[in-house]
Amino acid sequence: MAFPDDLLDAAVEIYLNGGWRTAGTFATPGRLHQDTLVIPRGRQDEASQPAPASVTIILDNADGTLTPKDPRSPYWPTWRKGTQLRIKVDTDIVFWGEVSEIRPRWPIGDAGDIATVEVVASGLLRRVGQHNKPLRSALYREITNPTNLPHLFDYFPFEDGTDATRVASGIPGRTRTALNFAGLQMASDNTLAGSDALPTVSANAHANWLAQHITGFSGHGVIEIVGFKYPTLPTSPAIFRPIDITCTGTLPRWLVEVRLIDSIPVLRVRALTPDGVDIFESTTTLEVSPLWFTPNSMQLRFEMTETSGHVHWTATWWDITRGTDAGETVSDTWAGTFGTVTSLAGLVDQTAGGATLGHTILHDGITAGWLVGPDVGRVGEAATDRVTRLCAEEGYPLVVVVGDDERSMAMGPQQPATISQLLQDCHDADFSLFTEQRNAFGFRLVPRRARYNLVAVLTLDAAQSQIAAPFEPTDDDAVILNDVTAHRTNGTSARVIDQESIDEDGLYDDEITRNIDSDLWVRHVAGWHMHLGQVDGLRYADIIIDLAICPELIPTWKTLNEGDRVTIINLPAQHPVGPVDLTIEGMVDTLSPTGLTVGMHCSAYQPWQVGTWVDDRWSSRDSTLAVDATLIDTLLSVATPGRLWTTDPAHFPFDALLGDCEQITVHSITGASSPQTWDVTRNINGFGRVHPAGSEIKLYVPAILGL
Repeated sequence: MAFPDDLLDAAVEIYLNGGWRTAGTFATPGRLHQDTLVIPRGRQDEASQPAPASVTIILDNADGTLTPKDPRSPYWPTWRKGTQLRIKVDTDIVFWGEVSEIRPRWPIGDAGDIATVEVVASGLLRRVGQHNKPLRSALYREITNPTNLPHLFDYFPFEDGTDATRVASGIPGRTRTALNFAGLQMASDNTLAGSDALPTVSANAHANWLAQHITGFSGHGVIEIVGFKYPTLPTSPAIFRPIDITCTGTLPRWLVEVRLIDSIPVLRVRALTPDGVDIFESTTTLEVSPLWFTPNSMQLRFEMTETSGHVHWTATWWDITRGTDAGETVSDTWAGTFGTVTSLAGLVDQTAGGATLGHTILHDGITAGWLVGPDVGRVGEAATDRVTRLCAEEGYPLVVVVGDDERSMAMGPQQPATISQLLQDCHDADFSLFTEQRNAFGFRLVPRRARYNLVAVLTLDAAQSQIAAPFEPTDDDAVILNDVTAHRTNGTSARVIDQESIDEDGLYDDEITRNIDSDLWVRHVAGWHMHLGQVDGLRYADIIIDLAICPELIPTWKTLNEGDRVTIINLPAQHPVGPVDLTIEGMVDTLSPTGLTVGMHCSAYQPWQVGTWVDDRWSSRDSTLAVDATLIDTLLSVATPGRLWTTDPAHFPFDALLGDCEQITVHSITGASSPQTWDVTRNINGFGRVHPAGSEIKLYVPAILGL
């Protein structure tokens, strides 16, 4: 026999000592010391963010083996916070989380009690929400990611705080860079989107830095400086020397600098003796270069290769905002060797002020252009792509639900922030749904366009007792919006209003900020946000299903996820005519030996039903009755000032709304000019009435243009 004729086949499993172990079932309790399991997940009300799935379980610990941090336990050290726990029903996984709390309880003073542990297991959202440390800048993360880190000799981000007296290496355990702080303002330039704030040099100031004990840079290597600025033409004796390296070869010192020579600004590459005497020199005039002496962030790449007693070097520089294709390059080959680089220094003597120091990377030759994208904070990255990349970087399993259209909102720059905030920025910008997987440990992303025009996963027939009491829809103002102002982070704003709704319902306003890449989208974001708050009808916040009464729905319940569409049919006669379409926002599953219920917190699915140019009907504008219509008239005269309604038989039937209340079915339309004659069936929804000439007529479910 199966449930409900037999006990519910539910099992609690824990991953211990390298394998899954059954802690107990309802039929064979084992260590399971309770008869009800409650599993909430997702949003539980209109105001909240999706909550992690969780379950609290009490386990028998009479033998002490589930006491945490006890080396005597056969499960030590695998029994701990972070241990995987899952719940199965009929061998199908309905919850998968990790242990977040363990509370041992011992019998003290009452011999009738037994020792237990209360275990709380939660989905991955809980752990991610605990991460309060902001992630570093997009540049820092790219430079130090596991792919690039093995190629670095050293790295100095120059992202230290305002009171720093040393610059930390971006590679753990490496030397900090010594600084001369006269005139150097740390963390004072935050204009490079891919970086945290960088140091600047004040007017008439001198600043220098020195990094010693460089290792590994021998035979071939690259020094790159990302995000520096030299915004004004130098005047004597101003000098900007981003690269000053000491080596062990016959060309023991190399300089790359910008300075005045005979009143002309030049880029000069020099090889010198230890005493500062030039051995070789290459000078490139910069007076007419459009890439220098602007307020834009720059990148310089200096590459050295030693072969057969000669050093070939190349210096390339470009404006980060314009990309590598707009760069300039100089190169030469000089007789001699550089051997091994042992130290790196830099110098700024600034007259006008405003020079900015940049990320300084020494590496073994990563391909040029490797930092394009991260240097500007990955502006323009699709929201879905950003979520996917961030989850991969942090090691979070992720499943992305793919729709017919995989495009998502283009994001603004990724700034230093917590992982939770960075992910939330993406969901907010794209109106996507970010939840947890039900049958695995990890996240589930439903992009905005994958939410459009879904087929119902679950259809509930009220006449077959597939919804349980209480069933209490509400006509309220919990989600109404008719005045929305949207801001783009560090960009423009736009306001959209629905004056008709304001006049009818009063003012319901909201203000949002979204990290998107273009001001052009701000008005559309405001409009879509308001659209989601303009559902006309009852609000069905909570739906309960008693699966002991309708066990035929159990297979579908096991697959339900937040974001799925649910349709309710055959509602009571007192209910407005027609089915109800809902979106699952959150759920609470309650399991017991003889019971299985699911409570669903829902919102209207209607806003996600959008038009497509190929398949959907679009209303002609401002159509009205040309003459009065009695209660029984089925031939209506309809006046349309604009484009006429279709007369193609292939386009019928369709439903229309007459007088803002009566649903009618249109079987045909005739007439090559306005007014046209409509052949209809009246009173589909029970709101039939007399309509005077001038009454509005439009599609019953008009096609909405999706964001």
